[in-house]
Amino acid sequence: MRTFGIEVVRQFVDIPRVTVYDGEVRQILANLVGNAVDAMQNSGGTLTLRTARGWDWAEGRAGIVVTVADNGAGMNRETLKRIFEPFFSTKGETGTGLGLWVSREILMKHMGKIHVRSHQAPEGSLSQGYTMFRIFLPFSCHSTARRGSDLLSASA
Repeated sequence: MRTFGIEVVRQFVDIPRVTVYDGEVRQILANLVGNAVDAMQNSGGTLTLRTARGWDWAEGRAGIVVTVADNGAGMNRETLKRIFEPFFSTKGETGTGLGLWVSREILMKHMGKIHVRSHQAPEGSLSQGYTMFRIFLPFSCHSTARRGSDLLSASA
């Protein structure tokens, strides 16, 4: 990532183990990091990766939170409304438009959630944009608890 002038900041804390399908969660993280790098490849920036204990207030569940944030171009409101639609892409011919849609589907299977905040800097402005994805994975997931062979108990 040095080639693109991107600094990676890791803010990992000890978190309890969570039971997940490791390949699927790896796919989510690879997609989010790849999108962040794409957003910063022309101007460089900072990619922040963070783990923490979390709480889903709506469902009353404990779990972990993984945050992937960048200070790249950011997204406008119209783009934000559509990013989880299948085949929606801002990358032209290089994007399939399936990454965030698949990521959300995987998180739903794990009874997790994904939230995004983004700000697009006005054109010609000296300020930067940003995008922050926050994923929540509960400690106890009933859909993964039934199948044991492909599961990984993981902690950061």
